[in-house]
Amino acid sequence: MADPEKQGPAESLAEVEVMEGAPGSEDAATAKGGAAPTAEEPQAPAENAPKPKNDFIESLPNPVKCRVLELKKLQKHCDKIEANFNKEFQALEKKYNEIYKPLLAKIQELTGEMKGCP
Repeated sequence: MADPEKQGPAESLAEVEVMEGAPGSEDAATAKGGAAPTAEEPQAPAENAPKPKNDFIESLPNPVKCRVLELKKLQKHCDKIEANFNKEFQALEKKYNEIYKPLLAKIQELTGEMKGCP
């Protein structure tokens, strides 16, 4: 195996995947003495699997956790305001598009006539 300090990130990642028995490295599973797992066999979750987000928040100190939860509430409120803004904005666009239609039709009519002008 080459020196990891002299490799690029993609090369070292590929070696780690092969060493850990990542998908596509059937040799790693059979080298351990067992057969390669089939699709029918359920695999146990890895011990090092990332925790769900709620566990992460629960692991924070109480003052930080309170701030995070309060920020989440504020973000939900901002999302509601933004959704309302988008609805009203679409209604205004529709209203003014109707107002502009006759003007745009006249502009189209005039510019179409100008093609025949010398």
